[in-house]
Amino acid sequence: MATDNDELTHLSAHDLTFLIDTHHRRHTRSKAQFIRAIGEFHARNLSRLYCAPSTATWLVRTYHIAESTAYEQVRIATFLRGHPILARAFYAAQVTYSIVRYLMSYIGADTSEEDEEAIVAAAVTLTPAELKDALAGVAPKDSPKKESVSVSKEPDGWVRLSARLRPTHAAELLSALKIGELSGYTDPPADDEEIDAALAAHEPVTPVASRFGPPPGTKLLGSFLNMLSIVRSARSSAVRAPGAEVVYVADADGRLRTQNDLAAGPADALLQTVINSKVRTLLMDRHGNPTSLSSPSRFATDSQIKALLTLTGGQCAAPGCTHRRWLQAHHIVDHSAGGPTDTLNLIMLCSACHSMVSDGLMTIWVDPQDPDITYFAVGDALYTSHHRSAPVLTEHLLGRNGVSVA
Repeated sequence: MATDNDELTHLSAHDLTFLIDTHHRRHTRSKAQFIRAIGEFHARNLSRLYCAPSTATWLVRTYHIAESTAYEQVRIATFLRGHPILARAFYAAQVTYSIVRYLMSYIGADTSEEDEEAIVAAAVTLTPAELKDALAGVAPKDSPKKESVSVSKEPDGWVRLSARLRPTHAAELLSALKIGELSGYTDPPADDEEIDAALAAHEPVTPVASRFGPPPGTKLLGSFLNMLSIVRSARSSAVRAPGAEVVYVADADGRLRTQNDLAAGPADALLQTVINSKVRTLLMDRHGNPTSLSSPSRFATDSQIKALLTLTGGQCAAPGCTHRRWLQAHHIVDHSAGGPTDTLNLIMLCSACHSMVSDGLMTIWVDPQDPDITYFAVGDALYTSHHRSAPVLTEHLLGRNGVSVA
């Protein structure tokens, strides 16, 4: 049976290496032009024109690029626009993408043209290992240190956590870990006979003690887990976008106004102004006297939010978006149009994607024949989500048949 490699088996060593060299150069040139185009796209801020909150999100959504790769490509494309000497060498396939990424640590805004030319010339002629040796005496361009905390999930469900903190915040972390360690110590079980014997011998019964300073390494994990328990016992969510507490004043005619707005309006119109806020209603009688003040409530309850986040893996439900912070519950059928506040009519969107829906750049609706299917119309592309799973590209809206926007 013929295989894809059969046409290569008859090539001589010279012809095969020539073929590899040719395609390597083509690949480098093609990658360079791809990065160059991304830089121009990003400089023009065209992502929103194509219904994406950022260039990286547009790359992920359109070309199925990994999120980390997309952000790296945007970063390199932006860097090359400010360093034409390195950019020309890259666009001419004289240096590879990996070399460009490596040289970003040695070429900065304060690098002179002469120094940049010397570094690029070395990169063109030397192998990566030789280039590293040549730059051994050159100090990398130290960018200002930034605090960071990263959490990466491994395929088997384990999580890798790393952090880089300034000294003051590191001291606060160590202090919190110390509290976690101390919270794990409990008083020993009371034993009347042992206590009586100790008192008789004038020897105090001492519990397990902790030394001063950070927890020892052997107890660090337990201290960390105890700290998590302490935080979770009095938690407040930062995953949801915070909403202010709004008090509505309802008069006897059913008209609403806020406490800072003297002009009353129709209830439906005023309710549209609230996104994810805590709402309290102050009832007034016909004489303008307050009669009752309700308890604060949200349009979407915490249990509904938790259920929706579970379905989307804790991230924005829009196609290609992986934001996990400042998420908002969006009514698929608008609340003012009679859309109920239940999980079937709610979907979690980040602030950027929510604004795209508000601006008409993205449309979301549920299939009227099959409520398990949710459609996302983004620009001229249609994405489909089955059972609230990740949306997949179905077709382009231009010329499509059989699906109508609700």
